[in-house]
Amino acid sequence: MVMAENAPALVATLLKRMGLDSSTLVTFPRGFSANGANGGGGGGGGGGDASHPKLGRSLSGRLSGASAGAPSPLTGKPRAVSLEALLLRSVDLVRPCSAAALKLLADRATDEDDRTQLSMVDLVATKATVLELLMSAKSVSLSVAELLACLAQMKPRYYSISSSPNAKGGSAGRATITVGVVDAISPTGRKHRGVASNYLKKRSVGDLVWVRTKSVGLSFRPPPPNSPAIMVCAGTGLAPFVGFLEDMAAGAAGGSGTSHLFFGCRRPERHLHRERLEGYVSDGTLAALHVAYSRTGERIYVQELIKREAKTLWPLLQGKARVYVCGDAARMAPDVKRALKAVCSSAGGLTEQKASAYIDQLCAVGPNQRYFEDVWASGA
Repeated sequence: MVMAENAPALVATLLKRMGLDSSTLVTFPRGFSANGANGGGGGGGGGGDASHPKLGRSLSGRLSGASAGAPSPLTGKPRAVSLEALLLRSVDLVRPCSAAALKLLADRATDEDDRTQLSMVDLVATKATVLELLMSAKSVSLSVAELLACLAQMKPRYYSISSSPNAKGGSAGRATITVGVVDAISPTGRKHRGVASNYLKKRSVGDLVWVRTKSVGLSFRPPPPNSPAIMVCAGTGLAPFVGFLEDMAAGAAGGSGTSHLFFGCRRPERHLHRERLEGYVSDGTLAALHVAYSRTGERIYVQELIKREAKTLWPLLQGKARVYVCGDAARMAPDVKRALKAVCSSAGGLTEQKASAYIDQLCAVGPNQRYFEDVWASGA
């Protein structure tokens, strides 16, 4: 888990737009979350009425006694944080604006054209941010409390660890993650840079980062002795399997020499850990590496490669092989499951109904489970 920070340039732009000083202290009672946003609370200070009927929860009650220098009703002592620190770490400046926050911005616009413009914004289509809307509607004026209420809470980003404490080369006590840097153009033409990925990209050796490791349970773990692994992933979904392979190479997990990795990416230049993966094939840790490039030539996906390898995979499925899928929950994971059912039919001779039941049985939670997924909603 990584707690990221907004780009300082974005914070500076927002402060300038709102005419606020970065050193302004925001005070609020201890026990009150400075991270509340989009209807879930907000920071304090700056004066003005912080409540709004469409924000889902009135802030005025929670902010009572929370203006500059006021004592906390809980401890008698105010908790003070600089506005710059709040905007850096407590709110997400690139998260799309909520409908409730958009309504507040429109209500606070003093110019009729701005009010009309804001009332016509399609948040689903544009994914416009609060900052973007404030920059386009110059007549909108907000108190500090209202501004913080409009901004989404900064949430931790979760990444799979792509290393093993058993790896050769003295990496015990060190963990690595594999991160895809989000750098794209939004529907409105704005340069969209992912908060966490770009924050991490700009760190230098020796910089401190707020992180915490968290167990995801006992299911998505390297295979036990004598159990081959069929690993399927796309993009940064490769991360946990790098750790699996390090375990296999070190003799700390099963599957060495009998496991297959199906990896999908758009182009050869985006083939993550290419040399390492090919090295695991060369030294016998991996039985085979199957790579699908979806944006070049044939435009193939991992599920299609799985079907092509039906005669190889069916005997593994009949044995003790474990299937691991890591990636997009909406499309890739269901497509992979359908592809493996097709393997059962084409290579195993099972009817469509029996093939479906066979894979469903592998997925059933319990001591005999051999199908595991670590998936997420794309774009989350």
